[in-house]
Amino acid sequence: MGDAILERPVLAGLVTYGLMLIDWLLTVARARAPGDPSRAHYRTYPVDTVEGNPLLRGAVEGRRPLSARHQAGSLLLGALTWFVLARNREPAWSFAFLGLVWGSSLVLLGRHAEILVSSAAARRGVHGLVHLHQRTGYLMGAGRYAGTLLVLSAICVLVPHPFLLGTAAACLLAALRQLLYRLRVPPIEPGDPPPQGFGSPGV
Repeated sequence: MGDAILERPVLAGLVTYGLMLIDWLLTVARARAPGDPSRAHYRTYPVDTVEGNPLLRGAVEGRRPLSARHQAGSLLLGALTWFVLARNREPAWSFAFLGLVWGSSLVLLGRHAEILVSSAAARRGVHGLVHLHQRTGYLMGAGRYAGTLLVLSAICVLVPHPFLLGTAAACLLAALRQLLYRLRVPPIEPGDPPPQGFGSPGV
């Protein structure tokens, strides 16, 4: 199966584009969803958003079906996947590259699955409204990716494979990206006061 993918660089490029497109559509679908139970109990501040990437936040909050910036990045990465697999003759490096590129999307899709399950579960048995500062949220996100990195690293020790190593590198980059996003958010105010302007749960 793996060798068949390496022998079809065009297909690999299309898979790269498809994974990124699915991630985008799921993000926009969540932003558009009316009455999302998780949003009734969970809000972020200083900016209340479902999108962690500041560069794409405007398009997500605008509920655009497609984003020119995201599409350009997806097409470029799909083309790069085709180019690398078509030019490179060393399977190990090709698998590592696929692990890095596809792993970046797969960890995000795993997060979408977690959100979908959490939203369904939040319809009952959850009360109150959590105000989560974005700095705290990004730090929690980095910890989540670090946990996945730890599991993958242990698997790589037992079953070393370039694809797994690439995916582990993707988790590391995802964790570092969360920390970089965190630096762009204003610090938590002294005394950690609650935010103003949010209503009761469901508002």
